[in-house]
Amino acid sequence: MKLSYSRMILRMDTKSTPFDRRQAVIDTFLSVVATRGVESASFRTVADEAGVSLGTVQHYFRTREDLLAATYGEVLRRIRSRIEALEQDGDARERLQRVVHELLPLDPVRRDECAIHLAFAAVAPSRPALQELQSRALGELHDGIAHLVLEAGAATDLERALLLARAVTATADGLALHVLSTGGAPTPEVLTSTMGTVLDRLLTTAGSR
Repeated sequence: MKLSYSRMILRMDTKSTPFDRRQAVIDTFLSVVATRGVESASFRTVADEAGVSLGTVQHYFRTREDLLAATYGEVLRRIRSRIEALEQDGDARERLQRVVHELLPLDPVRRDECAIHLAFAAVAPSRPALQELQSRALGELHDGIAHLVLEAGAATDLERALLLARAVTATADGLALHVLSTGGAPTPEVLTSTMGTVLDRLLTTAGSR
């Protein structure tokens, strides 16, 4: 049986660094959450999935809450890094669309990230560390989108722009949930078209006020 990259890293104790092995635990945990949900992702499940001892997992994360926080933080970091790396050419509407597309399940990577993000968001209210991570990430995302909304002329003040930013991210979350709960429908093409229509309506209607 072919080993996953994470499993190979965890078994290559003499060749991989502690950072590599810690990251491999996180990657394995992410895989489990994406396919089975947060509540099914235990230390034992991660150890079994990675083909290592329970002690190996516990060596890098003292508690499950530590692993949950590190894993959720990793997903948010990946999304933020992709958004920061987006091309900055084009008008504000085009750049806003690129940002929003990173929040939609348009390919296997983003689909898994959406599943993980929604799974963590569902349990965050009862876990302060996750709630803080989510609140900080959403705040940064809303600020970035709000400034694009202002640049597009769809709002004249930051308060109104933030309101529209929340509407944009809520729509993206809703579309992602719809895809994940229906087994893949609608298609990526329908998703981008739907989101484009929503953006046009929000920006045009708001800008005319």
